[in-house]
Amino acid sequence: MRLGMGLALMNPGNRPDHEAYRDSLALADLAEPLGFHSIWTVEHHFTGHSPVPNPLQLLAYVAARTTRIELGTAVLVLPWHDPLRVAEEIAVLDVLSGGRTTIGFGRGRSEIEYAGFGVNPQEGHARLAEGIDFVRRALTEDPLHYAGKFYHCAGLSVRPRPLHQPERGFHGAAHSAASATLVGAAGLRLIFSPETDEGFTDGVLRAHRDAATAAGHQPGPSSAHLYVCVDTDRRRAFDRARRYMTPMVESLARHYQARPHQILSPADPDPEETTDAVSQFMAKHVVGTPQECVDKLARLGERFDIGQFIGEFSYGGMPVDEARENVTLFAAEVLPALTDA
Repeated sequence: MRLGMGLALMNPGNRPDHEAYRDSLALADLAEPLGFHSIWTVEHHFTGHSPVPNPLQLLAYVAARTTRIELGTAVLVLPWHDPLRVAEEIAVLDVLSGGRTTIGFGRGRSEIEYAGFGVNPQEGHARLAEGIDFVRRALTEDPLHYAGKFYHCAGLSVRPRPLHQPERGFHGAAHSAASATLVGAAGLRLIFSPETDEGFTDGVLRAHRDAATAAGHQPGPSSAHLYVCVDTDRRRAFDRARRYMTPMVESLARHYQARPHQILSPADPDPEETTDAVSQFMAKHVVGTPQECVDKLARLGERFDIGQFIGEFSYGGMPVDEARENVTLFAAEVLPALTDA
């Protein structure tokens, strides 16, 4: 299994965003020396949930501070963008990084973000499918002629030209069978978060595999994306997880204006339901001693044919010293066991 570090730059509290960036980028500097294979960032707008409006710009910064680690987006939300500009930015990152790009695309589902960009969320799936096709062709065809429902291009060239065929490393995120079908039909590898309801996850993976096969693609191993809290003392691990996953769940609720994992809107909080939601969240993610983390990830890897794990080690306002302890212990005792397996 390949191991990646997530770089979400979460800022659910009231501290200045530049401090969240400073602390998260200090962790990013550890990824390559600690032996991680890749580093991944997200895209979010307008709230402190993960204020990363341009993941490719952020990865260009990381590219200049590293030499070998792969650079991924989990994910870049195509329906909010002009895909011609996205293709240009991918090409630049490919050139600057020496071909270390691993681009993941997604639909996004925040009404705040769709409204902010004036995009109809009901068009999300269609824009994503067409956008993937557009970006892939813009990176491979020179010049590009494209006439779609949403996007058009009349004989333009993406410059600079990419050097290392980044379109071969495209991934797509899916949290439903419908999204997995779209990702599979487009020939993208899957990024998903295994649910505690393993039957639901089986359905997502099956939809992806069936759609990919029907379209003549080889599905390939998937990537799993989860939060991590590891400590040599089991009680400390669970106490820390609850301390920082509680504001994480609340941040999700604010950003998506919903009740993730059955949590009530923060505008009308119910402490008992919040506690239950955090317990569900902790059960889904990777919490415990190093051996417990190894065991869970190894079981998930075998159960769902996971070829890559992306871990988030800083969330919910976790102080940078604790986040550093979290990722350093994982790299020392969990990463080697999974890499050698």
